[in-house]
Amino acid sequence: MVSDRRKNPQAVLFACGMNQVRSPMAAAIMQHFHGSRVFVESAGLHKGEHDPFVDAVMARRSRRRWRSWRSGRG
Repeated sequence: MVSDRRKNPQAVLFACGMNQVRSPMAAAIMQHFHGSRVFVESAGLHKGEHDPFVDAVMARRSRRRWRSWRSGRG
């Protein structure tokens, strides 16, 4: 029998080109569904600035689908 620790990840890193849109959104969604059970972080290959597009998209999604929303890291 495989333990829960081996079946489920303890940490997840989402990476994209500049850590502006995709990886922060993915990390925020993962954290929303898994809370403190999994350490979640986002990173980029190059330094990028926070993109307000992420906030707009996630706010729109949260009104439709999710009751609570924790913003991703910029």
